[in-house]
Amino acid sequence: MKPTAQTTVLLTPEDVVRRGQCMGCGFCTIPLKPAQVAGQMVFNAKLGHHVPRFTGPAPTDFVCPGSNMDMPQLAQLKHGALPNDPMLGTVIKSRAVFATNPEVRSRAASGGVIPALLTHLFETGQIDCVYCVEPGTAPDTAAGTIIRKAKDLGRTHGSVYHPVNFGGRLEELIAGLERFAFVGLPCEVAALEMLKQRLPELAKRHVISLGLFCGGINTFPGARLRANGMG
Repeated sequence: MKPTAQTTVLLTPEDVVRRGQCMGCGFCTIPLKPAQVAGQMVFNAKLGHHVPRFTGPAPTDFVCPGSNMDMPQLAQLKHGALPNDPMLGTVIKSRAVFATNPEVRSRAASGGVIPALLTHLFETGQIDCVYCVEPGTAPDTAAGTIIRKAKDLGRTHGSVYHPVNFGGRLEELIAGLERFAFVGLPCEVAALEMLKQRLPELAKRHVISLGLFCGGINTFPGARLRANGMG
């Protein structure tokens, strides 16, 4: 009996959305080859989060933590070994911390640790900018942004428990020359590591990632359902 031939199916970002694997991070919109055209993230009311859209042919070569993230490979690249805990990853040290600036601590959601660390990185000249989420003035205005001065970190205070247009300014970050810090959810941090493998110049500029714990995507329909359930 002859072996059955296997066909490799090349997925596009739209396929990832249809399969329910899209996390709305926006990394798939970043061109990896000169011939590729950048996409944009648009809000999908049915799914309740942002999804990619392309004006030309959708790419089959793209970064996507939802469909093809190889966590063992990323662990080997970052730490030289597999994590000792499959859920928490590689744990080097565990500390309880908070911001010593009372104003920062009072405005923050979890002790102000991330704004305090970013302020330190700015003041010591270790970074030129930070990519993170700016909550905005309404849920539909929350988006990824680039902060270039420590005094502007106040715009990012607080937690965001709803979908955001995280990839809103990723293309600008990647096209620049600045040394940057990156604040994101685990899937977004992993996506950045995947992108760094494809864009070595980006890897040289990346100083540090500050990751946030996450329990999954909270969609607007899901939030409405829970709110209605609470009366």
